[in-house]
Amino acid sequence: MDKITWFGRGPIENYQDRKNAAYIGLYSTTVEDMREYYVRTQSMGERCDSRWLTLTNNHGKGIKITPEGTIDFSAQHYTDRELWQVKYAHDLGNIRRSEVVLNLDCVQRGLGNASCGPGPRPKYEIKKDSVYTYAFRIEESKINQILKEEINILNIKKQKYLTSLFQCSIFVFVILILIQI
Repeated sequence: MDKITWFGRGPIENYQDRKNAAYIGLYSTTVEDMREYYVRTQSMGERCDSRWLTLTNNHGKGIKITPEGTIDFSAQHYTDRELWQVKYAHDLGNIRRSEVVLNLDCVQRGLGNASCGPGPRPKYEIKKDSVYTYAFRIEESKINQILKEEINILNIKKQKYLTSLFQCSIFVFVILILIQI
């Protein structure tokens, strides 16, 4: 299972304090393509605010994960520990697993800019003595059915938007006529 599809922020890597350029949408890629090419290896490939995600093989068979609310996740061929033990990215081929390591994150600390500046803002820190919980369902994936449902939802939203836009255009047109009278 190397194909990943999600409805959430993407298509680029994003984190709670770095997600303004990652728009909510329907995205699909491979686990290999979720890898980032940093000079120094580190955790990577996070996707935020996902309503659901699937991990499937080439035939669409696999798992679907649906959170209560939204969930942040990453999928790689490495564990975080393995990434931190390798010094340079060109060595990742030596530790690549055939398995997929899927991280479903309840909470994650913001990135901040600690490499050359301050750490995360207080609202992106993990609070001490706090309880964080999340829930999700894992089920068999029926990716073709899921995609059809999401496309229908997006088309309905598009139609509502176009109807609103049309109604606004008529309203503006009527106002312009009244101004001329």
